[in-house]
Amino acid sequence: SASASASAAPSDHRSPQTLKVAGNPTSTWTSTTMATTDVVGEAFGNSSSSSSSASSLPRPFLPKAASVAEKLPEPPGSFAFFGANADATAALPERTLPPEIKLQTKSCGAFFHLRCSVDLVLVTSRLRCATLNSCRNGKSVIWIRLADPPTTAYVGAGGDVLIASCKAPGEIIRTNCRKIARLIQQAGHPEAKFGGFRFTNWLGSVNVGFPIRLDALAKDWSKNVLYEPEVCAHAVFLVLEPRASFRLYSTGHIIVTAKGGIEDAHRALRKVYLVIKQYMR
Repeated sequence: SASASASAAPSDHRSPQTLKVAGNPTSTWTSTTMATTDVVGEAFGNSSSSSSSASSLPRPFLPKAASVAEKLPEPPGSFAFFGANADATAALPERTLPPEIKLQTKSCGAFFHLRCSVDLVLVTSRLRCATLNSCRNGKSVIWIRLADPPTTAYVGAGGDVLIASCKAPGEIIRTNCRKIARLIQQAGHPEAKFGGFRFTNWLGSVNVGFPIRLDALAKDWSKNVLYEPEVCAHAVFLVLEPRASFRLYSTGHIIVTAKGGIEDAHRALRKVYLVIKQYMR
């Protein structure tokens, strides 16, 4: 009886099983069933034939992988909502502003180079208006503050000087930069020279004198205007050439930010003034 039962038992606990593929009754898919004890033993490495049995396991059905050439869309960067060469303000002519429209400077930034390396400890010990800000990563800087007009400058060891904030027009900022270069010369660096001056940003304000319908402006100029009334009370009007942005309030107050100084701010305002005037309440 024992021999009969042994002969009746299957030679292997793995038996092929044929399944019908959904949607296609003529196609079949063959899999191999496995005992639960063998699966647990191979998972924890207790089976002597774990390597051979693991290699003989059927691969699960997976969907076809996406092609390598199909790349995901990159996140939009700055000014990406303009689209491809879709700056509508590029074709706007520059009009003459009314005499009552005057830009007021709030802050201005600039950059220049001393054309020499700077000993930060030596300059700090010889200038009363200098403060050393030491960092462990080797990017130590000196803060130089001037009183009239209020100016804050950052001086690096390589000779780069960044004017972080100065509440003065452009020519006065240039004069203050020359003063800072002269102070560095007197602090033990006679080879220091003033050069490579350029404006980095300009911040100002203007009042057009009439209220603005921001919702209608944002609807008609959706490629240039960002307006979310549930988030903030102002709309942002962006101009690519020259590079400037306008924060428009419904009261008619505008905060202007330009990259190239007050000249670029004037050019951008002359372009968008008539556009803004069309949405006067």
